Amino acid sequence: MSGFEVIDAVAAAGQFIEQTIAIAKLIHAVRGKVRDAPAEIQQWHDELETLGAIASRIQATAALQTPQIENILLRCSAHS
Repeated sequence: MSGFEVIDAVAAAGQFIEQTIAIAKLIHAVRGKVRDAPAEIQQWHDELETLGAIASRIQATAALQTPQIENILLRCSAHS
């Protein structure tokens, strides 16, 4: 093996190690997101429940009935 081949092999090994570390970090980040997903989905569900309750209160409050509010509530109802 010539000197240049050794240098190339060392450089390739260094790049391989860098890529391996980057992949390990990515896997760790993805595992963390997947592990936390149920809690995050529950949080979104709770927020949607809260928004639904707010929308119901707005609908039940005559003083808040305006054309703009009506349009917003109609758009929200179309998505549920």
